[in-house]
Amino acid sequence: MTQSRRMQFRDVKLSLGAWMALSALLSTSSQAEPAWQRAQQLMRRGRYDEALHVADATARKESGRTPAGRAAVLLAARAETSLGLLANARDRLERASALAPGNLPLKAELCRVAAAQGDTTTVRLILESATRLWNIKLVDRTNPANLAAMATIAQHGQAWSWANELFREAVKRAPTAAEPNVAWGQLFLQKHAIGEAAASFKQALKADPQQPDALVGMARTELEKGYDRPAANAALASALAQNPRHAGALALKAEIALDGEDFAEMQSLVEALRTTNPHDADADWLSAAVAKIRSDDAAYAKVRDARLAIRANDGDFFANVAEALVRQRRYREARVVAEECLLKAPQQARCNHSLGNTLLRLGEEAQGLEVLRDAFAADPYNTRTFNQLQLFEKAIKNDYKIIETAHLRFRIRPQEQLAIERIVGPFLESVYERYERRYDYRPPTKVMFELYGDATQFAVRTVGVPTLDVSAVCFGTVITALAPSLGKTNWALVLSHELAHVFSLGLSRERVPRWLTEGLAEWETTQLKEEWRRHDVLALWGELKRKTLPPFPDLSKSFFNARSNEEAVAAYAYAAHAVEFLIARSGFAAVRTLLVNIGAGMNAETALMRLDTPGMADLQRDFVQHLDARYAALGAQFLPNVTERLHLEDALSKAAAPSATADDFARAALSSIEANQMQAAQAFWTKGDALWKAGPKLLPTKDRTAALLAFVWARLAEAQGAPTENIIRNLRTIIERGFEGYDVRLKLAMAAMRAGNTGEAQVNLQKAVQLVPEEVEGWMFLGEALTQAGKPREALAARIRAFLLDAQNGRQAVDLLQACERVNAMDLVLLLAPWVVQVMPGDPHVHALYGRALTAVGRHREAITEFSHALAFGEPNAAEIRVTLEQLHRRLGDVRPTPTTVRPPTQPPPPPRGPAPPLPSNL
Repeated sequence: MTQSRRMQFRDVKLSLGAWMALSALLSTSSQAEPAWQRAQQLMRRGRYDEALHVADATARKESGRTPAGRAAVLLAARAETSLGLLANARDRLERASALAPGNLPLKAELCRVAAAQGDTTTVRLILESATRLWNIKLVDRTNPANLAAMATIAQHGQAWSWANELFREAVKRAPTAAEPNVAWGQLFLQKHAIGEAAASFKQALKADPQQPDALVGMARTELEKGYDRPAANAALASALAQNPRHAGALALKAEIALDGEDFAEMQSLVEALRTTNPHDADADWLSAAVAKIRSDDAAYAKVRDARLAIRANDGDFFANVAEALVRQRRYREARVVAEECLLKAPQQARCNHSLGNTLLRLGEEAQGLEVLRDAFAADPYNTRTFNQLQLFEKAIKNDYKIIETAHLRFRIRPQEQLAIERIVGPFLESVYERYERRYDYRPPTKVMFELYGDATQFAVRTVGVPTLDVSAVCFGTVITALAPSLGKTNWALVLSHELAHVFSLGLSRERVPRWLTEGLAEWETTQLKEEWRRHDVLALWGELKRKTLPPFPDLSKSFFNARSNEEAVAAYAYAAHAVEFLIARSGFAAVRTLLVNIGAGMNAETALMRLDTPGMADLQRDFVQHLDARYAALGAQFLPNVTERLHLEDALSKAAAPSATADDFARAALSSIEANQMQAAQAFWTKGDALWKAGPKLLPTKDRTAALLAFVWARLAEAQGAPTENIIRNLRTIIERGFEGYDVRLKLAMAAMRAGNTGEAQVNLQKAVQLVPEEVEGWMFLGEALTQAGKPREALAARIRAFLLDAQNGRQAVDLLQACERVNAMDLVLLLAPWVVQVMPGDPHVHALYGRALTAVGRHREAITEFSHALAFGEPNAAEIRVTLEQLHRRLGDVRPTPTTVRPPTQPPPPPRGPAPPLPSNL
């Protein structure tokens, strides 16, 4: 091949099969090369019929006896496979392979087609013949195409380790080619080695930034790592821009829609898959999963039987359906499908892995571990299988124990036992009994709380990999969570929330939509303690004002459409309001009936209509009115950071429209600032300001556009280090013109603090927390301002208020309590200590200090309980506490002192009830 032809070849972006074929050619005719390029480009754009026509013509012309003919056969077979013509592709490849028995790329493609048909015998025979060729060196083992082809054959033949080494060598010998890295990344994905897969796809995208297969692989890693749906969707959009018919991209988009309960979108994508390939494997399992979710057993059986007619031992079909059911919290139905998987494809490790995992989630550990061991024996390279076996057979076996209460079981480290027995267990027992009475339902087995003292162990137990960005998960009657002693969550709130899921899942036979189970869990915790209500009101208000939240009964979409943590928080609050609204409207008994009807197979919309409502439109209208009334105070405020800032993609789209207004440019500038794109923000602001100045003006006191542009200017000036006095003057002008709001007051306070004007900072922060008392940030900054002003007690009270709005951090909780002790603020100790117990249940000093505060106000019985806890948990000043206990018993007239192992109350004393904990009046 001449130098010019090598350059032409390098410029053509290829699928793996075509890449293997072309790079294996030692020579080709100048007439064949342009046809190859046309066919390959047609394949890349998804024009498979045209690609097949071009490649078939070349194959017939050259025949399978020439390099160019064999290359054409490969590409034609790949086009036929994309169109679902597996028999045609196989026939073509078999004829070509008979003419060139030593050609590894042809063998690799034939192996791929045979595997798609479920023909394991042919796959094994191809592996044996290719291995003989390789071992006796009848093929060039330095050619990257042969290395990639042999790796593909080894992969399909389940020679995983060898496939890995061969791909490694292929990548080494073709460092600038995307395709070997794509294939290697797909092998890693198959084994759940997500970090390695992502690295391979990144390397592929360096070589070819728009390589569709690499983009789809990258999207999958984003979902596997942390379900980063926005990043995954961006990668999929790029892939589909290259190839609108890319099966992998369409299937992954459909899977995301399925997870989000957007069945209409999923069905549309499935139809797109089947338009290209009527027998698409992903389309089949997605359709089967929806049938199962809708309890349509006849539709499921029809799809299953059609799939098995194409591939009799398709374990992936069943495993994919089972895993989709798990993501829908349908654990028992997932078990049935996973068992079917093992029955239909007993030799496939993935079936064992799927069933083993499902059994573990259901708490059937002995059988689950036995099945997982079978999975490991068949495939020791599956990362999740390995991780979970290591966890159970080493860490759990050696470092954990199980204790039980009347209705609950706890897997804990031995050092956690006292806190569970004295604090956590009794509290959760009381919550269990409360839920049991309300739902008139008892779970079929004791509820298991697995409380892990290591975040990695918790993640592996829950999802099989060592990272997970949540603190607890409910699997029906098994709840996995971080141990309370870690001090990373409000264990009482988190575990009460998860326990509520047990009842809504059980009563609905695990068919409850996500919005309803999450909304009920949120509502239940606020019934336990009003102070546990979510306080992220600004996040929800912003979503409401932007009209981005879905109506009944599509509320679950708000969880999956969330593109940021702020939007995810809003989804939980939205679901909680929906449940609160339904209960206020129809009563809890009606909501219980709603769960029962859903469990009986009724869809959510029909079940909702069974409530006392005239129609869905009326239900939605009344819900919106309910929310408007709830947030009326926010509606009167100027909140640009909340109501004007859009998701960056949406803001840029509106600013790019020919009809863009000054407001659109201002919003684009604000959204760009949040994305730290300051140059773009400045440009948008300049356009908006110019457009506003050129247009008709409203009265200065009523011109919201002017206020918005002024606020954006202040934020830009702040980022650019402009003089603080200019920023302050600009923000004051906004308020003077009648645009009062939390955002402006907070920014004014921050500017005043930078200028050293703590007086003005205090005034503005006190106004900010008055306007939105539920926001943590305002109270935190008020604490800083009061500290700078030399008001330590008031500063401490503000810091406590911030903590109580998000009481999750154990270290912060203890620090605040110690600060109260240093200034002898026993009133603040009384307020704070119960919350600290909810974060750090086994800290003896917390209980001792709480006991002293209770004693000071005459709450002696409660003080005795707290002092008893302090002694049990190992308080160093034990002698002093025993003396105090004796005095308390005498004062109460006890005949004999209560032993230090006194049974604790059923739950820790609650903080004072009300919309927010009280604070000194000077705040």
